[in-house]
Amino acid sequence: MKALLRLFLPAALLFPVIGCQVDPAYDFSKLDTTVTLFKGLDFPVPDAQILLKDVFSLEKDYDFIRCDGAGNYLIHLDMDPVHLQFPLPDTGSDQIPVPFEPIDFTFDAVPDLLSGKDQTVVVDLSDMLVTLTVDSDIPAVASVDATIDAIRSGKVSARCSVEGLDINYGNYQHFFVGKESPDFPDYYRVLPELGKLFSPIPDALRLSSLGVFMDAEQRSYVSHDQQYNISCQFSAESPIRFAQGTHFSMSTPLNAELDLDEIGLKTAVLFLTIDNTTPLDFSFCLYAYDAAGKRLDSIQVTPDFEKIPALSSMGGSITLTTPGDLRFASLSLEMTASAPGNIDPARNYLNRNQGLRMTGMSLYLPDGIQIKLDSDSTNH
Repeated sequence: MKALLRLFLPAALLFPVIGCQVDPAYDFSKLDTTVTLFKGLDFPVPDAQILLKDVFSLEKDYDFIRCDGAGNYLIHLDMDPVHLQFPLPDTGSDQIPVPFEPIDFTFDAVPDLLSGKDQTVVVDLSDMLVTLTVDSDIPAVASVDATIDAIRSGKVSARCSVEGLDINYGNYQHFFVGKESPDFPDYYRVLPELGKLFSPIPDALRLSSLGVFMDAEQRSYVSHDQQYNISCQFSAESPIRFAQGTHFSMSTPLNAELDLDEIGLKTAVLFLTIDNTTPLDFSFCLYAYDAAGKRLDSIQVTPDFEKIPALSSMGGSITLTTPGDLRFASLSLEMTASAPGNIDPARNYLNRNQGLRMTGMSLYLPDGIQIKLDSDSTNH
């Protein structure tokens, strides 16, 4: 643009100095010497995007966070096996004395997003599925009661109890969920307290108590002078979803620039298409900055839309105006995310491919740039 102005201005400025005398009837010195250039011109602006995986950095070295084939983030825990060996003495009691010490499964590192330390994001882990794999060489049916605690800052923050769990001979699995669903098989067992163990992720999970029981009929099938073995292993998996209460901010720069010496530019309009693939609504502000990175609060920003809805594509425009000269070196789109209450849970996953993409952007000058030909110009 500056090159065009350098070509235009010298030729235009020659006219007042040609000739030695001006007839008053043809005196052009009082004419308006303002010239409008580039009226209605569009300047392309490069595409921009911001992805949630870059905001939350969940793909660090977290052994318990995985992505499925669709890119959805999952919590997946494989706890160390617990091995028990004990005799079954004929005590006349249904309770079998089992040597047992509480066992901790410790999380070495947990992202703030899942630990509860990040108070701006609330995640939903209510679809947690816990699998208990048991291997028993007892030739009878035993019953087990167990208590699992969530430990935070050295204290129990949540507790989940399992009672009357049948332990049969051989290797098999039990499945536990935190809520009922018509989609679950009949053999899934509902434990309402289960979700509280994992949301937020604690410092550790503790198998704090274990009781083994066997009635008289089943005790008659075992040898009371023999050592028996039971081993069990817990695993847990849950999709990560945003929940109500989520409210966080993020920003992305837009490489639009109007760093001009010319006077008279009062209005510019940024046109853009926004593709929001997150299950979050976004409110936003657009700010202009000078070359030193200082925010220019004198520039007024007026969008023609109020928010960017979750899981939507839309087009819009943002008008920039100023009472002075409209000059800036960069733009930044500052956005605040919130979780709406009407998103289908099946689409509410936190996904590594989710984000906001701004495409088809252009900076439009509806009134062009006004140049005073008889004023000093710094364009040379």
